[in-house]
Amino acid sequence: MNVKDCILVAWLLLGSSAIAQPDGTSVGDSVTRQTCASGQYRGFDSRLKVNFLGSVPVRSEIVGMEVMHGNVLVAARDALYSFDAGAQPVRIAVEDHIQRLMVSSDRRIWIETDKGFGYVDKSGIEMNNRLAALNQTGIVLSDSGEPSFLATSQNGETTTLALLDPKGLLPIANVPGPIRAASWSATGLAAVAGSALFTWSPNSTTLRIIARDKGLEVANDVLLLPENRVVVTLKNAVVLFSPKGHSIISGYGGRVRFDSGKLYVLDSNRALWEVDGIEALGDRQQDLQYAHTLEARQPTSKGSNSSKEAMRIVSCGAPVK
Repeated sequence: MNVKDCILVAWLLLGSSAIAQPDGTSVGDSVTRQTCASGQYRGFDSRLKVNFLGSVPVRSEIVGMEVMHGNVLVAARDALYSFDAGAQPVRIAVEDHIQRLMVSSDRRIWIETDKGFGYVDKSGIEMNNRLAALNQTGIVLSDSGEPSFLATSQNGETTTLALLDPKGLLPIANVPGPIRAASWSATGLAAVAGSALFTWSPNSTTLRIIARDKGLEVANDVLLLPENRVVVTLKNAVVLFSPKGHSIISGYGGRVRFDSGKLYVLDSNRALWEVDGIEALGDRQQDLQYAHTLEARQPTSKGSNSSKEAMRIVSCGAPVK
């Protein structure tokens, strides 16, 4: 079956199954199945405007990425790297091994190391005994620019979610399974627990299940965008979930953050990208129309990037009822 035939079949099946309904039914395996994840086209969706910011010049494990007012921070085990537009990355050496990176609304850079928990200042790391004590109890903290921290703790097969502010811990909910990935930002909470993707905002009383899929158990990162759109990174894909379907942003895994209308992607090759135009993705009908446009560009060249991208859009996306 060629791409045009696939597009026709997808149009006929539009709305029949696939991505999660609000009650959390299965998304199927369209994103995570091997034939999709190992597709030949791995670049960014060509509707996006992509700007290369640089590469992380280390071989040690990347443990975090955050963005503060356009300044991208990447944490490796032994150092922080700061990326400003048009400049070479600045390396900030850290004596202890970094385990986690966070930023708070007061523009502080917080790190968890193997010796404690604190924020970075000109003289080094200012340790915070209260947060370090919580961390030693098994509570994991995260933050992407909010005054409060997201606190998660696992007890058997259940994970407790709460917010930590100066008043103490404010419970959100208990979810089944371990947390695979989570982020807490001005837009709200997005997390993958077990095989479920869900979101929460401070003005909501319940968690919203976006998708259920066994493939989500290998999620590496997640973030919530406006209008309840969620970006998840898997081993071989960055995926946008929306109420109207899901789209493949690129064919590489990695880490993602969102700031001032732009998506930042640190891919699995340690290349850092600034991505604009993400609002063009996530609508299954529009995705299929674009796939048809791509195929029409070079109808006699089935091995072209346009043809490969069209095939990825058709085979890896999914509609919503």
